[in-house]
Amino acid sequence: MARNWYAADAHYKLTQDGKFYDLSDAPFAEKLIPADTKDPQAIAAKEKLAAVLSRLNPAAGHMDDGDGTGRHANKKMNKRAKKTNE
Repeated sequence: MARNWYAADAHYKLTQDGKFYDLSDAPFAEKLIPADTKDPQAIAAKEKLAAVLSRLNPAAGHMDDGDGTGRHANKKMNKRAKKTNE
């Protein structure tokens, strides 16, 4: 089951365990940014994403019981919508 969560914007991703990634080459690569980076843009982005993570409460949300990719969260709802549109 998917138990990992993160916050991301167009350029960076911060995981629940504090790993911070540069997404400039995504979807082909996510480059790990060292914790001691001096890049002011990266530092500001990490602070912003950390604030988002601090407001998340995954225990109160709906868990994705799919394959761990997060693509299955609305599977039942999508099936219902498809039947309605047919």
